[in-house]
Amino acid sequence: MLSAFRTTSSIASIASRRASAILFSKRSLPLLSRCYSTSQEEIAIPPRTLPTNAQLKPRQFQRITDFNVARDRGLSVSSQLLILASDPAMNVTTIFDNLESVLSAEKSSLENPATQENASFRHTRLLDVSISLGHRYFSRLHDLNAATDNDHVPDSMLFRRILTIFTNYNLLHVSHLNRVLAEMLVEKQYSKALSVWIESLEFFKANPDRLLEKKESQNKLGKKRHFMPQTDQFFYGGLASYLLSLSENKTKLDPEFVKLILADFSKRPSEDKLKWYLRSVRIPQEEQSFALSQWNNYYLSNIDYNSSSVWRGALKAAKDNKGAKVESLIAHNLQKAAEKGEPLTADTWAEIMRIYNIDKNYQRALQTWNKVTKELQLQPTVGLWNQFLLANVRSNASEKLLRIESVWKLLNEAVQPNSESFRYLIEGYISCNTPSKALEVVTNLKKDSPELLNDDIREDLIVGFIDSGFGEEGEKLFKNYLKDTFKPTIRLYNKLLHHYLKVGNLERATGAIDDLIAAGKTDPRLAPDIATWTTVVDIVLKQARKVGASSDFIVDELQHILSSMKENGIKLNEESLTMLISNLTRNPDTAELGREFFQFMKENKMRISTVAYTSIIYSESASGRMDRALELFQEGLQSGIKLRPQYYNLIFKGYSDHPNVDSSIKFYRFIDGKTKDSEELQQPNFFTFYYLLREALYVEDGPFIKFVVDELDKKKLREYGIQIPRLLKEAESRGIEIPLELKESVTESTARKQAEEKKARVKADYE
Repeated sequence: MLSAFRTTSSIASIASRRASAILFSKRSLPLLSRCYSTSQEEIAIPPRTLPTNAQLKPRQFQRITDFNVARDRGLSVSSQLLILASDPAMNVTTIFDNLESVLSAEKSSLENPATQENASFRHTRLLDVSISLGHRYFSRLHDLNAATDNDHVPDSMLFRRILTIFTNYNLLHVSHLNRVLAEMLVEKQYSKALSVWIESLEFFKANPDRLLEKKESQNKLGKKRHFMPQTDQFFYGGLASYLLSLSENKTKLDPEFVKLILADFSKRPSEDKLKWYLRSVRIPQEEQSFALSQWNNYYLSNIDYNSSSVWRGALKAAKDNKGAKVESLIAHNLQKAAEKGEPLTADTWAEIMRIYNIDKNYQRALQTWNKVTKELQLQPTVGLWNQFLLANVRSNASEKLLRIESVWKLLNEAVQPNSESFRYLIEGYISCNTPSKALEVVTNLKKDSPELLNDDIREDLIVGFIDSGFGEEGEKLFKNYLKDTFKPTIRLYNKLLHHYLKVGNLERATGAIDDLIAAGKTDPRLAPDIATWTTVVDIVLKQARKVGASSDFIVDELQHILSSMKENGIKLNEESLTMLISNLTRNPDTAELGREFFQFMKENKMRISTVAYTSIIYSESASGRMDRALELFQEGLQSGIKLRPQYYNLIFKGYSDHPNVDSSIKFYRFIDGKTKDSEELQQPNFFTFYYLLREALYVEDGPFIKFVVDELDKKKLREYGIQIPRLLKEAESRGIEIPLELKESVTESTARKQAEEKKARVKADYE
């Protein structure tokens, strides 16, 4: 399988290597040597007579530092202005007078038809030079002002004169304004700073190119670790001036004025950026706090909690599998909306349910539905009904099919289903292993409401068949739909590719890759994407592990695949790296390579998902490095990973394989303390106690066995799995007393499981 894949997917890299081998082989050397052979007849080059040192007359350059000399000799305007800025004979008054004189003369010259030769070039040159030139004048005026020891004339007063001159001659740049504004804020001239900012805003509206970042203007505010672009500094400078002026003038914030300041700012203002700006211009801490407080009051009062943008952070956290952060962000927004007295609409509640469903926290999604319909008594929209249906489709509660059909019946009675409704219903039927019902939905939809039968529904049906193990049926549907106007996406092709590779149909898999590459040339949407290559790598690694391939062979295959990805413009992302880590860490021979990929993600500050942390913790635990496993476990919690059994049971499994009684008990108490007041899904389950009992029995530690049994009795689990009843009997045989209530609970759980299995067999026979 591996060699077949190499032939198909790595053909470009193999061809490249072969070409290089031919080019640098020994057979190519004679051809190359002919170009440089010393045996060929030399070409005669006539001798060149060079002058002697005595004949050379070096040109003499005399640096001009006197402005008056530069003006008398007719140097360019740029040169005159540069010399003026550094002429030691000039004072503040003569600098201003000569600056205006030179610029006035140049303006007249540019406007005079008789002297307009190269006018455009001269003007452009002056504009470019003026950026650094302005800052030279600021520095020169500061030095002169400091030398006079005159405390009555602040630097900003002199700087503003430069602003006026540069504005009059259209030379003002945003970096000039930012420097002057910073100086005025340091001097606590907040209201005057705001006036200067407003005047400058009008200039920049008329000359928008002068508001753009230039290389010559960078970092004039000071070298900071997190540099802020000049345009951003301008708008944050205006905002800071206004907020600080409120304290100076004892006035209240006007929301409309803030909107006016930020009207032309293309970015969303940030409290962190405002804080950075205030610190960078050295505003006193007390006044920084005042400005930030005013901004927070404004920001919070203007938030529309029914806007989807407010919930964007929680949505991203859900997609990143950061459940704790999801809960925190949703709770924060709900609290702020309540404080503001802003009721949330049904559509907003639907968005909250969608976030919980993406986060796979279906219990919270269902709780939200109950809150909306029973406590708030809102009329559910079709969007809210859809999320209620989806929560029931994807949760693993009992009688799933019955619940889905009950919700669908209520949905139809309350609202008109849309395409999304049918998509979730189809997903539900497939997840309940009843694909015939899903197919019936599509058939009826085509007959009754063809306008709702879109390509998304068709694709969901095919993908559902494939995901549920009905790959052949899904492929038949795919071929049938292609006869119509069906336009599949790369997502469906990736599913088919995964199916072909999974069943070992290499011919169809390689054919699918070739088809995708060919299709991508005419339709970029069908070009193999990162998911395509991720699927290939995933299957290759699993097959390699299955056949016991060596680590060198696996690394070699990875190099071939990664080279092909690079040649096709595909870069590794978080998902593909996570897949690599997951596969590599499960093979002891390649675990170290998986750890290197994990470290690469950390060093490049990439998002590390629950899967990546789970994989690397599993690897460290399997290797007996429990200290490192615990360190990564805590690191994952800090990054927002939920404290759930499937995460912390990795540590219990590690201790079960590498016993350490004291550490196991300590870790259990930590987990118990963190989850005892949490929902049932977060609390220790039967796997937790299986690992603990297994470890306790292995080390034959009576007190430890008794401790685990007592804790198991306290938890009153509903399910005990297959192994715990066996381990409890073994513990009892070693003289450990098993509480009667625990025995009865285990017996009931076993009987219930047997009854459910019998019911499932009867149902299967009936169908």
